[in-house]
Amino acid sequence: MVEILPVQKRSQIFGDDSSKTGHAYFVYGSLHVPQVRFRAVEQKLKSALGDYRHEIKWNETRFLNVNIAFLNALMDCWSSVSYRCIVVAANQINQAQKAEGRALLRAKLVYVLLNRYARTTMHDEPEFYVTLDKDDFDPEVQEITLNRAFLRDHGGDHSAFKVRAANSKDHLMLQAVDLITGAVAWVWNGGLSDQPTSNAYRHRHTLASLIAKRTRIAGYKLKGQPAVPQGDVRTLGHYTVKQREKGFAIFHLDLTKSRHWKLPDRSA
Repeated sequence: MVEILPVQKRSQIFGDDSSKTGHAYFVYGSLHVPQVRFRAVEQKLKSALGDYRHEIKWNETRFLNVNIAFLNALMDCWSSVSYRCIVVAANQINQAQKAEGRALLRAKLVYVLLNRYARTTMHDEPEFYVTLDKDDFDPEVQEITLNRAFLRDHGGDHSAFKVRAANSKDHLMLQAVDLITGAVAWVWNGGLSDQPTSNAYRHRHTLASLIAKRTRIAGYKLKGQPAVPQGDVRTLGHYTVKQREKGFAIFHLDLTKSRHWKLPDRSA
């Protein structure tokens, strides 16, 4: 008989990536919301959009006031939401497999991110409903892989993960994770060095700064570099997991050194 867990033990997870030809880093991010809070968070986002009927995307920031309202609504619910992402050097991905194997490697990166989340929250949330933006992967295979690892690590006979693919146009939470992941990828891929006079730069800097400030990402200091204050936009380009597992975490994954994480040799 399949065990049915109470709603308090369930969480909703939404995942999306930010990748672009020429980018130095690939970023895959996920937003996590307890099932008991999901509808309230979703309604808050709907209210913030009002009559705006277009998809919220990091690559479409012309309507800055709408994006700011959307982000502020999400941040108002931040005590109920957490975000995690994996950052991988694009050249490592390109070296790791041929084009036809890209979907498999991306699925493995999603697995690493979600499995890590499960390990740190399994006692509070042992059931995960995962919605991933449609891509060239098989959600059924992703679900089987995640559940096999979960049962191997934690035992029992419960299938912890339920995975599905969806169109981001139909899901505000997928749009939210696109916005945050896009901001992280923008900083990691040198967006702060672009011309600050362009509208695209100003809009993206405003949104990325708002994310860093409202999520209160801890500041840091690298050897020989000036300290970066808490909530500075540059903190989106820093490896944060040692400082803060909950709320906002950025993992830098070095595929050439599987046994430990490595910081990039740069200040942002």
